[in-house]
Amino acid sequence: MNTDHNSESHLLIKSPEDVVQVSEQGRFRQALQAAKYSLEGAVVAFELLPITNEGSRYGMLLATEAITNQPIVGAAVLGGSTLLVEGAGAIAASDLLTTDKATKSIDWLNGRIDNIVGPNWQVPKSLEALTALYLGVPVSLALSQRDNTERTRQETRRNGLFTAAWVAGVCAVEGAAISEGIGNITSPEVVASVVTFLGLSRLFQKWAQAKVERAALDEAQKDVKFVSGDKNDNTPRYDLSKEELAELDRQLTQLAMVQCPDEDIVGVWIRPYSKYANFVRSYEASYFPEVENVSDEDEDSTLFFALVDTRPESSRVVHAATITGLQYDTSVNQFTSAGSTKKETGFYTVDELIKLGNFTIKDFRKFYKDRGIDVSKSMAVETNFRIGERTEPYHYLKMADIAYVLFYRMLEKRLPKKETVVFATVNQASIDSFNRFGIEFEPLMGRTDFVTPESDEVRDSIPIALTRDANRDLFGNIDLSIPEIVV
Repeated sequence: MNTDHNSESHLLIKSPEDVVQVSEQGRFRQALQAAKYSLEGAVVAFELLPITNEGSRYGMLLATEAITNQPIVGAAVLGGSTLLVEGAGAIAASDLLTTDKATKSIDWLNGRIDNIVGPNWQVPKSLEALTALYLGVPVSLALSQRDNTERTRQETRRNGLFTAAWVAGVCAVEGAAISEGIGNITSPEVVASVVTFLGLSRLFQKWAQAKVERAALDEAQKDVKFVSGDKNDNTPRYDLSKEELAELDRQLTQLAMVQCPDEDIVGVWIRPYSKYANFVRSYEASYFPEVENVSDEDEDSTLFFALVDTRPESSRVVHAATITGLQYDTSVNQFTSAGSTKKETGFYTVDELIKLGNFTIKDFRKFYKDRGIDVSKSMAVETNFRIGERTEPYHYLKMADIAYVLFYRMLEKRLPKKETVVFATVNQASIDSFNRFGIEFEPLMGRTDFVTPESDEVRDSIPIALTRDANRDLFGNIDLSIPEIVV
């Protein structure tokens, strides 16, 4: 009995020529498949972009209205064009979402969705219709598919075409209303009723979009809890497991996406007793094991910083740093100076150099005061390091460069009329990076003969200072907008 249910015909290979024939047929099928996926991706892109989607549909409506001025024609044109665009988008999206071959198209579509509603969000049933109506059928299908990964291509296509049909019906009513208003432009009653209908429709659309965004934010905040900053909430740890690090990375990335949905790179300032501080601490300890020995006072005065790359190919925390001399005051919701004492400057590395006998706190303050620099309002980048593999530059800038741009701008925003400085400790790789980027720096207090905590180790680093005056032209001419949040 024949048990082969594969309907595809097979070529019996009997000679080398048959091998060549099979190979050519395979390449031809692959080329057709690639062309098919490219076309489907283009169809989905056409549907998602307002300039092509709305531009084509309403353009056709206006063109026909110039000739007919008939409501039934307006309904047919806008409803029919909507059915064509949304139906084609549904068919293309259903194919892309149920195959493993169109990875780039799926990633692109999911990236668009994540920018709208945040990652990993499940659409409430009550909002599915609004999502299709105002975000598009492919977006609705993709969101639904993420919740029902076992759904077949036929089921997805059937659901998409049904959704496209009723969306087209809604648009047909809108087309008739627009046509009625155009055809009876001299009738105040008709114009008033059409304007009222369209106005209510627009208000409903805005309400629906706000509802979707609010639901996405609420869902994200169920998973990503904002810590109070209470000292007893999160004990400093430098030994988080891989699983704990992965979970905090996911949460912090999701938080950045929800708070800044249209941005590719987000700067996150992290208070010392936020749960995300331990995320940075643990990565920091893998580069600098000695940080585990810092005192409680140093922990209190350390601010952490992270760069989140929300681009689909990254979607993670890619860079981090630890900052002293700066803190975030929750009582006034703004950054302030961490302060210093008679015995300490408030900058961890500088205080360590003082303890090793390199100079006194009085020498340090006098050196910079004589140069017109207010060290009490300055900040220090104690550690600055990459997390994970290198990510692609953003606007031709590496992540470390973007971090220093934000550090510099922080001082500019807080004290625009005072000369301040960013202190840092760098190795040769950092120096090479500064030179490539064009950052001007000088040795701390003009000296290179310090005894440092690393002097007896293989790792060699030198303390430096980046003055605002020397780098004002460089940082001031960088046209780069990076949003920043505080947790």
